[in-house]
Amino acid sequence: MTTTEINSTISDSEQSNFADLKSVLTDPEFDRQTRLLRLQGWRGDDLGAAVRAGSYAHRIAPGVCAALAWVVAFTGSLPIALVTLVSAIIGVFAANHPLESAYNAIARRRRGNPIPPARAGKRLGCFMGTIFFGAASVAFMLDYVTAGQIIAGIMAALATVVAVTNVCIPSIVLTLTFGKAGAARPLLLTNQ
Repeated sequence: MTTTEINSTISDSEQSNFADLKSVLTDPEFDRQTRLLRLQGWRGDDLGAAVRAGSYAHRIAPGVCAALAWVVAFTGSLPIALVTLVSAIIGVFAANHPLESAYNAIARRRRGNPIPPARAGKRLGCFMGTIFFGAASVAFMLDYVTAGQIIAGIMAALATVVAVTNVCIPSIVLTLTFGKAGAARPLLLTNQ
């Protein structure tokens, strides 16, 4: 297949969504940190608040998720998988992941900069965690320990990439699927 033939098989919306992703990741108006936060869906005042919170604040939840996922992958611990599953479920529906909420409480007490409410891109990450930790938990309950460990290992690898690089893979998927407006939604299942 030639490049022209390949490009003709890609729909206009897919090309537009790819252009959205490229523009968010390469916009010269913003530094790398700010571009990555825009990828996660923050805009306007929330973007400013997200920048003020700092790069490491945004890595707490994926970092702890990665650490717990590695523990689950190596030990096959159902209790740790279930605790992480519950925190991921909360992260899908609450304003922030429970660890980010704890960070925000400490930041407010110390007059620091809290993380603004999560946008759809970050919520998709929690949803993916829900799927992976849910599947691992079911595998452990059914005594398919090795399968559960492999599933947890995949989640651990994904969360480690996010924690180390601050590149939100679920936000990339959401942007490629629904455009940059999709990642900026306040919830996963809304058109706002």
